[in-house]
Amino acid sequence: MSAKKEIRKQLKDLQKYALPNTFTVSTKRHMKISMLANTLCGKVTKLNFILGLTPSDTNWVKQFERQKRKYLVQQNVCAA
Repeated sequence: MSAKKEIRKQLKDLQKYALPNTFTVSTKRHMKISMLANTLCGKVTKLNFILGLTPSDTNWVKQFERQKRKYLVQQNVCAA
């Protein structure tokens, strides 16, 4: 799969966690994603993710998935 297709897939997956109308993406050298999400306690927390626009490592998807899961567990976030 191409990098653009994988990035779109990751963005779609991250949107599952975001509250409505809080998902923002800014693009320069990297794609910075910020959003608000509900924790398991019912609180709202801000989450930030960074994706490379042209990842050179072939394992970047696996690495990002691991980092994402770890970050979401640390922040105590559940899918909407």
